[in-house]
Amino acid sequence: MTYDAVAFLNSSLAVLVGIAVAVVLFATFFPETPAYADRRFRRQLLVHLSHLTGACPCGPALRGYQRALFEQLGATLARVRDEPKVAHECLTSGLTALSAAQAICRLKGSLDVAVVAPPIDVERSRLLARLSQTLRNPSVWKFGRRAAEARVLARHALATARGSAKQEEIEALNGVIVGSATLGSDLLRARMILQGKSNAIPI
Repeated sequence: MTYDAVAFLNSSLAVLVGIAVAVVLFATFFPETPAYADRRFRRQLLVHLSHLTGACPCGPALRGYQRALFEQLGATLARVRDEPKVAHECLTSGLTALSAAQAICRLKGSLDVAVVAPPIDVERSRLLARLSQTLRNPSVWKFGRRAAEARVLARHALATARGSAKQEEIEALNGVIVGSATLGSDLLRARMILQGKSNAIPI
């Protein structure tokens, strides 16, 4: 058997260069840094929360969202354990998303009740539709707008409940009031997180 040392060295060098290029490209385009893990975690929260706004029925979807959130949060916190600030931001984002998911399902749950006043029903459906679009393409301005709309819905539902004499309608409106008020608060928290002010949000 004849050994070609030059060909062997050339092929070995080519393999080493290929590995080096792959490592550099991977580190450039898919950096596994704590900041990248935090951004990816937040993006996944918003994408799955957007799916939740269209889920029907909402109960099973909420339980699946909660389970996935806790699993992803645990994995992300393990990656950023050496960065306390990033870990705090991930935990704040996770708690805000969990509260928002519960508020969305509370708000959607009252959609099944036929006794809700039509204007409230229309306003609530419009808020959920706009929220789904906002979660797909988030921005500070959009979160502020959706938070304002949620607070307006809560005020309208409260005024309607005060003037109603029907127990079923009052109970349905209570779900709208609590869900929209909680959602408005959570959206303001999400707005602060996008602005990088999560340290100002108590856990």
